[in-house]
Amino acid sequence: MFNWNNFLKDNKWDIICILVLLSFILSIGIFRLYTQIDVGIGNWDTYLYLANGRSFAKMGYGDVASISPVVPYILSIIFRIVGHPFEESIFILDTMGYILGVIALYLILRFRFDYYISLIGCVIFGSFTLLLSWVALGGNDIVGMSLMLCAIYFILKAKFNNWKWLYIALPLSAFAFLARYTSGILLFSLIFYLFMDGINKEKITYLIKSSIFGIILVSPALYHFNRILGTPFPFLGQFSGTVSNTAVIDAGYLPNIFYYITNLPTYLFSSIPYKSTFEAVINPSGNIVNLLGYLMVGLLLLAFVFYLVDIYKGLASNNIKNNKYILTGICIVILLFVLTFNTVSYLVSIILMFIGLYLVYLLVNNLKLNDKIPDIDFFMFGLFGSFLIFESILSTKNDRYFITTLPFIAYFISVSISRLMNYYDLNPIIYGHITRKHILTGLIIILLLISSLGFISSIPKHNHFNYVKESCNWYEDTYSNNNTTVIYSDNWPAVNWYLNKYIHRAVPYSQFPNVENETWRFSNYLENSPAKADYYFDTNSIEKLEYPGFNKLKTIGEVVIYKNEHTFNNSSYINNSTKSI
Repeated sequence: MFNWNNFLKDNKWDIICILVLLSFILSIGIFRLYTQIDVGIGNWDTYLYLANGRSFAKMGYGDVASISPVVPYILSIIFRIVGHPFEESIFILDTMGYILGVIALYLILRFRFDYYISLIGCVIFGSFTLLLSWVALGGNDIVGMSLMLCAIYFILKAKFNNWKWLYIALPLSAFAFLARYTSGILLFSLIFYLFMDGINKEKITYLIKSSIFGIILVSPALYHFNRILGTPFPFLGQFSGTVSNTAVIDAGYLPNIFYYITNLPTYLFSSIPYKSTFEAVINPSGNIVNLLGYLMVGLLLLAFVFYLVDIYKGLASNNIKNNKYILTGICIVILLFVLTFNTVSYLVSIILMFIGLYLVYLLVNNLKLNDKIPDIDFFMFGLFGSFLIFESILSTKNDRYFITTLPFIAYFISVSISRLMNYYDLNPIIYGHITRKHILTGLIIILLLISSLGFISSIPKHNHFNYVKESCNWYEDTYSNNNTTVIYSDNWPAVNWYLNKYIHRAVPYSQFPNVENETWRFSNYLENSPAKADYYFDTNSIEKLEYPGFNKLKTIGEVVIYKNEHTFNNSSYINNSTKSI
């Protein structure tokens, strides 16, 4: 029988640290949640998840059936319980994902560090600017990252304790993948970590069984895909596109392979520029880096300096000739990696990285440095390297994609802090049972709490999407919203969510690259499409043009509602006047 008294006694300090950590992230999370509720929906994709959640709950129209289904499915459960869809649900879900992710990282760090380092590492992670920017914002990145961290925790439990934990780890990995498709990169590190110290029948058996169990658990989502889209694996198209790195010309097209490395300090700790719009929250790469950002980058680099120094000292005290073949192999792999990076698929670069990582692992074993560079560090570097390579080579980039890499950055920052704390003796007692380590940990927590709350309080309140909401509310109050009315918009997910009806897509300049006669062409498109437009909601155009046959019915902020007067007057002016176009 489970003994609670023994459990509490054996895990006393972990429980205390988790409670301290929970107080820290709740203070940040709740403040961030209320800030986002005040701002409203500030991200395009949020509407997609909300609308699909409403569709899953059979309460109205969805939009893109092939997007990751985990967040919409959870939202649909909330909608059913409450009895109606509401936008605050995704803010709450995002905040809960943030809390879960930070706690999961603490449990991961405890496999490697003591209570204090694990607590400090998680407080640093929970304060990263990029993470705080997207807490409660309404995406799938934080939820997917949190599920991935939970999967990693149980992978470590399987490795350290019992392989049966894979029955939880693999299904969680599958759900993390369905929550955020890029989480599938975890598979490379999983296979590497499980078999880096050798292959045996027991490992393979548990891996196969747990994989089958995971597939069974996610089969309802695959059935949903097949029913809606005609294929259970719609993500294979995205996967093949990323493998070949097919260029997609859109707002996220950024082929610069150093984009994330260049913006790394900004992602860690930065401030929102004065008089910025909410775009500075969605894309913090334009923020102003502060001292903490550079300090964290320095600590990250210092961790790898420590590793190199350890290996150098190990080689210096041993006969290098005994390891010449391994060293030669490492040099060859590094050369191949550099020569092929960004010239072939990212899969080749990731595989080369793991080959090199395995050779370094053999070298560390030969030099007997396992106490300084344990196996878990190789696992974490594999995760860090895999995501960084994938995100850097991929031609489509967005600041939020880097959220998945943040936990591993926090891990190696923790490595540096641990080394530094061991170098300087912080155990002497100052007063009672309070040591220097307690004081330092407390000061770091207070400093980062002030930094985080200060960042959240500086978030701009002006939100362009609120104009879309007001416009849709005006339309519903003024006109009858029925299924026979055809509406087009350049922000179809937002209008879809607010009006709860199918909205057709229409974006003038991306639809017709030739700017000449653009207004005539676009009017012709709206008039002669199979679904003839009754109204057009223009939300994003900087200049609100005059479209022949369409009158500006209402202007609210940055949104203009156009009405097709010739449709309502049974006129064919557009058809007759645009034959030459």
